[in-house]
Amino acid sequence: MSGWTDLYPISLTDRQHYLKLTPEQIKKYSPVNLLNLVNCPMIISFGSLESPYMQAQSSAWAHKLQSVGTLAGIYRMENRDHLQMPMQYVQKDNQLFKATLALMDIA
Repeated sequence: MSGWTDLYPISLTDRQHYLKLTPEQIKKYSPVNLLNLVNCPMIISFGSLESPYMQAQSSAWAHKLQSVGTLAGIYRMENRDHLQMPMQYVQKDNQLFKATLALMDIA
């Protein structure tokens, strides 16, 4: 949900001054580098108000998951940013909520 899946770009920003990510940590903790560990269906979601780069990261991650057969769905939620995305789980009439219930087989 509106997450960083590749930590390398963060290491190129001012955030690196306090994160102090090493190349080893970037590789170890970036989901894009751990595709072989994903053995369950995953739903990718992000808000339309996220930065274009964040939206691109979500789409790229979904494409990688699809290539190994673990993508359960991708949802771009209109007029939402990463702070608003968790609220999609208290609004029962949206696609993301319904897809999550269906994935858990409790729809």
